[in-house]
Amino acid sequence: LSVNGSSVLIALSFSLLILAFAVMIFKKNGKRTTGITAFVLTVILASAPLGDYLFSKNKTYITVFDNENASAYLVTHAGQNILLGCGSGLKSPQSLIYALENKNIRSLNTLVIPATTPAESSAAYEVCNTFSPRNIVLPKKEHALSFLESCTPFYVSSYKQKLSSGLEIDYMYKDGNGSVLLDYRGVKVLFLFTPALSEGKLPAGWEDAEILVCRGKPPLWLNYNSFKAVISSYNQPIESEYTMRFDRNRIKFYNTADCGDITISLPA
Repeated sequence: LSVNGSSVLIALSFSLLILAFAVMIFKKNGKRTTGITAFVLTVILASAPLGDYLFSKNKTYITVFDNENASAYLVTHAGQNILLGCGSGLKSPQSLIYALENKNIRSLNTLVIPATTPAESSAAYEVCNTFSPRNIVLPKKEHALSFLESCTPFYVSSYKQKLSSGLEIDYMYKDGNGSVLLDYRGVKVLFLFTPALSEGKLPAGWEDAEILVCRGKPPLWLNYNSFKAVISSYNQPIESEYTMRFDRNRIKFYNTADCGDITISLPA
């Protein structure tokens, strides 16, 4: 689900145009244009990786970690790193640390612990000790997370973070259910952290997202009319009743299911 290499494609398109133009001139002027054309093509193709790097810096990436049916979703945007959930599932908490380090993460701007259940928080100590989040958000105090007191966390049932570049993150906790809506310039991504989330627990308008990211099976009651893709961090294949519904609605479905991480790339 990652859309990368835009500048490489642009460079390749320019190169093909120049090559076609050079062939036309070559038929008239012989070898005089061959050296110049070769030099121009080399410069364009050699600069493509640099252009791709500069282009990708302005993108927003969401990584859904293959995390044994636990919640751990990394949002990277304009040099800022936000972690939604820090569960480790059946794996050791250190496995999430390795996964973040493999993404070249050295610090976290915000850690959202959407619920205090182990599937959303079992690696909290290791994450805080390694990446020192500036902001920590969770719904309530929990004895197992008492070590967070030294970090002065926010105990809230709702939280909104808006970055100057246009990225907004809304967090909501209600009746034991945690959810997050990410909005980047009109592109909305809905995160559901509780597989048993019941109907009517989402704020108005949150079902109008384009992408759904969830732990476990996607809720069947959800209105999928606006969704274009569904990504699950479930560790088992999804039953046919789900895939058939997604196929009918022309929704692309992806499941980590011990097959590796999934990265979503939002346009700059």
